[in-house]
Amino acid sequence: MVIAGWPPAVPGTGDTINVPFATIGKGSRSGIREHKFVVVRTELEWEALWQAHESGLSPEERIPAFDVNREMILAVFSGEKRTGGFGIEIAQIEQDQTARRLSVSVRETSPPLSTIHVQALTQPYHIIMLKKIDLPVVFRDVAR
Repeated sequence: MVIAGWPPAVPGTGDTINVPFATIGKGSRSGIREHKFVVVRTELEWEALWQAHESGLSPEERIPAFDVNREMILAVFSGEKRTGGFGIEIAQIEQDQTARRLSVSVRETSPPLSTIHVQALTQPYHIIMLKKIDLPVVFRDVAR
């Protein structure tokens, strides 16, 4: 499993191509309790990530299919929060032609201070699948 760099690098200035992706899972309950950004390119990496993500959850979901020859997986985890109302999502992926990398825009949200939220531990996450692209991956934070 490759944990991509954080804090994010400065985005490239060259031509970019938007890369489509599909959400595998998004929510507020995960066995992964630390702030983490992950790139999965092998079946073993995927099995390890899914097992960690599903650990302690009941009932555990079956691992989604993953074709290592044609696809890759990206996952972002916000870490454990003391209340509900927090979120994290992969908002956009761009293939930077000049810098030769994938730039992943990650948006984290917090609940407004003036609202009442669920008083429970949460672990926001977003896991996506996209076509396999053999380039380095850089995660960058974007404003709400």
